[in-house]
Amino acid sequence: MSKVQIHSLFTDFDINLFKSGKHYRLYEKMGSHVIEVNGVRGTYFAVWAPSAQSVAVMGDFNFWDGEQHQLNVRWDSSGIWEGFIPGVLHGMTYKYKIHSTNHGIVTEKADPYAHNVSHRDQ
Repeated sequence: MSKVQIHSLFTDFDINLFKSGKHYRLYEKMGSHVIEVNGVRGTYFAVWAPSAQSVAVMGDFNFWDGEQHQLNVRWDSSGIWEGFIPGVLHGMTYKYKIHSTNHGIVTEKADPYAHNVSHRDQ
């Protein structure tokens, strides 16, 4: 599986709307979106984690390794972490691994913009 590539679906206008609390179509930018970048299909991921030190995507495509696919934080202080992972396609299961700046707390979170969710086996 390829590493995370720098890519964004956000424009400067989107970020201005987001920061002002007036972006009413964030579902088109946040979460996961299967797209094509430079002729390669994969998935773009974006999540808001303003207190994160690092954010990674982990899933069945990388054997749930929470260190392999680190997202990139945007330069504009929006708190959005994003990136494109080639080869990750529709239906693959994933979640985010977030390392907080708050006492080094590490959490694994579902995507708040996910289209589908599954419950863990009991």
